Amino acid sequence: MVVLKKTSVVVLILLLSSLVFAQQIYTAPKAPSKMKIDGKLDEWSNVPYINLDSAEYLVLANRNWAGPQDLSGKIYVMWDEEYLYLACDIVDNVVLQEKEGSYLFQGDTIEIYLRMNYLVDAGKTYYTTDDYQFGFTPGTDALAPDWHVWNNSRLFTDVQVEAQKTEKGYILEIAIPIWEMDLEEELEEYLEIGFDVAIDDVDNTNATDTELQLAWSKSAQGWADPTVFQLLILGRGK
Repeated sequence: MVVLKKTSVVVLILLLSSLVFAQQIYTAPKAPSKMKIDGKLDEWSNVPYINLDSAEYLVLANRNWAGPQDLSGKIYVMWDEEYLYLACDIVDNVVLQEKEGSYLFQGDTIEIYLRMNYLVDAGKTYYTTDDYQFGFTPGTDALAPDWHVWNNSRLFTDVQVEAQKTEKGYILEIAIPIWEMDLEEELEEYLEIGFDVAIDDVDNTNATDTELQLAWSKSAQGWADPTVFQLLILGRGK
């Protein structure tokens, strides 16, 4: 009888899933210590990132995309037992947000999608109570960071988001309190989470819809169908 260790099983599952579904995988290192959410990238050196900087990720274009200098971004993820941390270093020549609440996507916004019960909910094309679509905005000129959650009525009291304006766009730093999701398991090494990220952009005032969207999954359907999410794996400390 062959006995596989937990790490071997995880590696085997990832190999098979990547071969069958050609799924993109991001491994997030564990945060080295309590994070300071301040809109800066001080704690994010040597953390791998998702690079959304080419036309293959352009899933919505209600105006011409002028290339990475118009809209692009690097998305970083870390974790600890209580929070999922994200840093978004965004190139955006006009940082504009005129909307709030459920309409945030009609301004400059980062959308974060999570399927927390990844293995149990695999194949379900609808949002369950363990699926989340968050929106985080820097506000116009990164002066008014805010957030919203769609597709889930759970109340959150400890979501943290801070923004900083940069020479080429803005930085968002985010902490999502997993402990407020009432999950059966805490975050732990090798845990698999369905994950996607999209960058929404408008450059024109009084815009009535998203002008551009870049998405890691290369799909604009994450708001409706969690099966398009890719895979986030919680790894070891950086």
